Amino acid sequence: MGNKCAPNKIIFSILPAFKLCKRKKIFNDLFIFVVSKLNPTLAFANAATCLPYEDYKWQFNEFDALQRFYCLMPFRRDYFSIDKLGAFINGANWITCLNEVHIAQLGGLDNVKNALHHESIKITNIGDNCLIKIGEYPNIAPITEGIPPLYKMVSDFLRPIRVESLGSLHNGSLNGSINFDPRTTDLWLRRFDEPGIWPPYPDNIQFYGLGEADEVDAEETVEMIDLLKQRVPANNPCPQSGYWYTPAKQNSRTLFRSSELMPDFPASTYGATIWYWDANQE
Repeated sequence: MGNKCAPNKIIFSILPAFKLCKRKKIFNDLFIFVVSKLNPTLAFANAATCLPYEDYKWQFNEFDALQRFYCLMPFRRDYFSIDKLGAFINGANWITCLNEVHIAQLGGLDNVKNALHHESIKITNIGDNCLIKIGEYPNIAPITEGIPPLYKMVSDFLRPIRVESLGSLHNGSLNGSINFDPRTTDLWLRRFDEPGIWPPYPDNIQFYGLGEADEVDAEETVEMIDLLKQRVPANNPCPQSGYWYTPAKQNSRTLFRSSELMPDFPASTYGATIWYWDANQE
């Protein structure tokens, strides 16, 4: 949320899904309380990904997850801040807070209520702001089920105040993985507009029905986790045959054999050359 008195200050909170299920009323009351006290220029709530600290390593996983669900949001502090959005919003969310400028641009509060009149859409007036809430819980909406109608309804109405572009939600890829770029970021913003816009790479998704997924060997899973944790300094032998990459050099993804010496790039401006196991071994 951004406070009007401090427009560059953004407050973020992550609430695990099981906490929301158990404490829905507490969350709703807290959200309304914060909005009433801060009178924010920007506030929303959604189901979102949550990547670890070195998130650049896992951005391809996040992109894959968002290709599977319409309403899942990438957790990006900088990209959903006032600095990026300005006077606009990021689109339809589970809960979207409109400030007085947004409301005026949409024809006033009565017009908002009339246009979004539906038993599953709740509109709450809080001072100069209003909250638009779609359903009791956030919906992630699997791609296989089509665009969720209520999210499309809200998205279509809010389109005049939706930001046109955010640049790119992800960094460039060091290993050839598919991450967000400016084109797919713009497509994601428009994902509720029409069928066929999202996902951009449907052929890269393999969907499973219940009981159809292959069983994963527990020992193999532990071994993979151990590999992903490894960081191998340059000039050391490769501990496992496969693809490795280093942030010290662009397009560094390389197939090494076990015990093969892993090279150094001393001229790199990044810093020390550290090799990491690539989660994508294809």
